[in-house]
Amino acid sequence: MNRKILNSAGLLSAAILFQTGCTSMSETRKRDLNRTADSALTKVVLEQPGLQAEIGISAGYLVIERSGSGIPMVGKRGVGVLVDQINNERSFVTITKLEVDGAWGVGDYTGVMSIRDAQSLKRAKAEGLTLENKGTIFIYVKGESSAAYPVKIISMEPKEG
Repeated sequence: MNRKILNSAGLLSAAILFQTGCTSMSETRKRDLNRTADSALTKVVLEQPGLQAEIGISAGYLVIERSGSGIPMVGKRGVGVLVDQINNERSFVTITKLEVDGAWGVGDYTGVMSIRDAQSLKRAKAEGLTLENKGTIFIYVKGESSAAYPVKIISMEPKEG
């Protein structure tokens, strides 16, 4: 009887840990995300006229990796690098919700979004941020050109490093 209870408790604990995940990131994962942020920004700026000027006058920008999987606990979901150009700092965020207008059927992708307002950037780094019907995200799927999509809603929260 006790063995059955311990096995059940162990399975439940493992399921909870798997679902919630670890709150910290490995150094390797941080390096990978920083490389992704750099290469994504370069790619999108080269493909999108005027984006370099937009990024240049913005307080910062967000680069995300997003899994298009609708199945809970599958894929990388949404993680990103929030780049503060004012303080020359990078922080990591979890994207808890992202809806873009017109990007139906896009699977795994990388996106770049400028954040013009310094207060919004500061809030996103400290406590998280939700924006509705504000901004444009430039999305590309590996091997494809980027395209601009209006953001319906994006929510992010700081990811502990």
